[in-house]
Amino acid sequence: MVRAESTVIEHFCNSNRRQGMNLLRPKENKELHRTTFSTGFFFGCATSLIIALALIIHVRNIMGTPGQRTYMETMFPLYRFFGFVVLHVVMYAANIYFWGIYRVNYSFIFGFKQGTELGYRHVLLLSFGLGTLSLCAVLLNLDMEMDSQTKDYRIVTELIPLFLLAVNLPDFFLADQLTSQVQALRSLEFYICYYGFGDFRQRQRNTCRSNDVFTTFYFIVAVIPYRLRFLQCIKRIIEENDLSHGYNAAKYLLTIVAACLRTAYTLNRGTTWNITAWVFSGVATLYATYWDIVIDWGLLQRGCKNCFLRDKLLVPHKTVYYAAMVLNVLLRLVWLQTVLDLKFSFLHRETLVLKQVNLPDFFLADQLTSQVQALRSLEFYICYYGFGDFRQRQRNTCRSNDVFTTFYFIVAVIPYRLRFLQCIKRIIEENDLSHGYNAAKYLLTIVAACLRTAYTLNRGTTWNITAWVFSGVATLYATYWDIVIDWGLLQRGCKNCFLRDKLLVPHKTVYYAAMVLNVLLRLVWLQTVLDLKFSFLHRETLVALLACLEIIRRGIWNFFRLENEHLNNVGKFRAFKSVPLPFNYQEDRDQDN
Repeated sequence: MVRAESTVIEHFCNSNRRQGMNLLRPKENKELHRTTFSTGFFFGCATSLIIALALIIHVRNIMGTPGQRTYMETMFPLYRFFGFVVLHVVMYAANIYFWGIYRVNYSFIFGFKQGTELGYRHVLLLSFGLGTLSLCAVLLNLDMEMDSQTKDYRIVTELIPLFLLAVNLPDFFLADQLTSQVQALRSLEFYICYYGFGDFRQRQRNTCRSNDVFTTFYFIVAVIPYRLRFLQCIKRIIEENDLSHGYNAAKYLLTIVAACLRTAYTLNRGTTWNITAWVFSGVATLYATYWDIVIDWGLLQRGCKNCFLRDKLLVPHKTVYYAAMVLNVLLRLVWLQTVLDLKFSFLHRETLVLKQVNLPDFFLADQLTSQVQALRSLEFYICYYGFGDFRQRQRNTCRSNDVFTTFYFIVAVIPYRLRFLQCIKRIIEENDLSHGYNAAKYLLTIVAACLRTAYTLNRGTTWNITAWVFSGVATLYATYWDIVIDWGLLQRGCKNCFLRDKLLVPHKTVYYAAMVLNVLLRLVWLQTVLDLKFSFLHRETLVALLACLEIIRRGIWNFFRLENEHLNNVGKFRAFKSVPLPFNYQEDRDQDN
């Protein structure tokens, strides 16, 4: 045993004994009692709120009131977004639990660092916490009173769903990363416009640059990341009652103004725009630079033993900190390039904003294909509050707006387009035509989704038949791909009838049941063109239920997809960093006890 350990430490860990022993004797991640308690607490809260919500609706006969239809067409689509997210997170927690039971090495497949992956209890805590918060907002918003004189709903209560969306935006670190990806977001906008308006056929004609809608979203896209951080700061002021977050919010508000002015100057050259953009951009740059160095990094402290730094430093070389501060100032000043309008003869203007495009990995993109209705709810969020419909629920500008209808198509296509591009990328990189068949599947799905959306908006026999044909073919193609390619089942000549030779789950009925369920839940996709109606269900409720069934199907798909990937990694001798050992070393457990 000692000789084996010494060999591994010497040859695989560069004689680093601590690293070698951590690899050979990984310690078990101990579950904290507070995590289990918090999960149970939020689960109880969510259950109680669901019961309370059902009782209130029944006792007050809310579903029988005249405003029920209006509520279902306006407020319900806003809240169901969070229901979709919570359900998807719960399914992921179930995936983690069963992957652990059947020894699927999901942490290695996803590229997580050993010991840092979230357990199913942590994921459940996140989902139940979000569910509790969402249900509280529903209860607060449910019993609305309309002003008798203005016929307007109370703005504070109508803004609850918008505030809830802001509360549950990505964490602060992720939002800060997005503020550095404005040009990436603008490139994504240009992608949609370039292919949407057909400019790719004739490069000489550029409809996007002269289009008012494109110009409007050119402003909006530049502001979105800073708006996320601004809302997060406002949330922290309310929760922590700490005004320091107000100064941070002021920084992002100033940046939003500066970004809008710089964009306006880029589109409309002029001395007035230039001077105004100069002033606000300069102040925002100085403010942000000070905040980076003094607040975020904690440097430039007075009276500390390390001149212009702080007392405690993890990096032993002080020059690293000084160089980082100088670099931060210089790179912040690059932000002023738009208003400085410097020109370089050897560089094209677009080269200055060149970036590397990294699409989400395949697994994440597949999750997004099951969240089309969530993305559409997010689109409705923007329209509902952007056009001011929240003041009077009776007036629904979104449904009759051409821009909203156009993006209703685009939003449904975005997830499938991501997967389609990923497949094309893999064809080029790996020279494997099998990815071409997968790309054809997503292309067919895009056509089917567009036709189904067109039929939903414009009823007619022609649209119905066309949508029926493409949706049917796409469903059969996708079902075959799920079971045969992604799950690796229905193999010929294997010892397990209609399955495969190697199975991690000992009960074969689980696989048969999963295949049948996958087929049935895939057929749910056809409900849009089947146009079945249920008198006891509102149309929006039916859409939400079908979307939930698709999320459940995706959760089932996740388990068997990773099981097949795990078996392929082992059976086909694919590259791996280290062999995950089938035990945990618990030398500290006896000491703790």
